[in-house]
Amino acid sequence: MAGETPPRGQPLGAATLGERTPARTALVFDWDSWWALETPDGPSRLVRYLDVVHAHYRAAREAGADVDVVPHTTDVGHYDVAMAPALYMIKGDLAHRLETEARLVFEIVRLTGAEAVATYGTDFYAGTPAVTRNRHGAGGGEAWYVATVLDQRGVDRIARRVLSRHGLLGRYADHRGVETATRIAADGTPLLFLLNHAPAPASLTAAGTAVDLLTGKRLERGGPLTLDPYGVAVLHAAQ
Repeated sequence: MAGETPPRGQPLGAATLGERTPARTALVFDWDSWWALETPDGPSRLVRYLDVVHAHYRAAREAGADVDVVPHTTDVGHYDVAMAPALYMIKGDLAHRLETEARLVFEIVRLTGAEAVATYGTDFYAGTPAVTRNRHGAGGGEAWYVATVLDQRGVDRIARRVLSRHGLLGRYADHRGVETATRIAADGTPLLFLLNHAPAPASLTAAGTAVDLLTGKRLERGGPLTLDPYGVAVLHAAQ
């Protein structure tokens, strides 16, 4: 039953069989944009579609958000955040569904209602907007537009700002070496997967009372939670 402590030694597969991911963030992946962006007639041969996509996915995952990678035909309306990096081609009603024209070039942006979040610092476009935000609709929606190629640090800052607004930052987002993923078991119980990618132990605090399905160890809310170097834990909510 949901919330019941699983017995020590219970097979992990029995607890995870039929689970689902409750992602509230989508990343739009478009094969045609990949092809078009990297042709000789694209905006720059230095721009690599997969690099840009990976940077955004990494930023969201390291911030603790679960992410669905979806095709451009997906209705993203039920997600809180939809990321469409390097969307070089707009097809069908995608523009309507995203409510932005997403492109990736170094460009001069003239504001006609949006606000500048970040500006260029050098060259002839110094002081002009590089990242903008435009409020949309009565529901408080926002469209963010990135008019240049950001480094990973820049992508991280933008992603975390957007995710934070929707309450999607993970509890361990400040632990850069710790990856988290939430799954919902067939009985409705959340399972939290923790992976330590660092060669040193990660000292965390348990967000709730849980049992580690890999070791059978019970963790109390607010108590210490230590991941070994490159260690893994699968936490099952307990009473």
